[in-house]
Amino acid sequence: MLSYVKSCSDLKTEFTDWEDYCNGYIQYDEFDKDSDNLMQEVASILNTEESNLFINGDPRGYAIKFNQEFTNENIENMYRDLGGYGIVAPDFREVA
Repeated sequence: MLSYVKSCSDLKTEFTDWEDYCNGYIQYDEFDKDSDNLMQEVASILNTEESNLFINGDPRGYAIKFNQEFTNENIENMYRDLGGYGIVAPDFREVA
């Protein structure tokens, strides 16, 4: 559980960095330096290969998604976005 909590904390930091990159506050190299370790942790928690995941480049969307090939192979168990990519942590809260 501690690893999961640490990864969530790392993820929050990582996407604060992503937002800063998108807004021009930091350079890509600064954002990229920690993303490999983070993706390894997320893949480990999800019990999947790191190559099945990618960081969404659009900060308005879901942070981490499954690639198209993995999503298509696991379609019956996968919540997808409008582009057909699998969502790692969908938000099922109702929007009023």
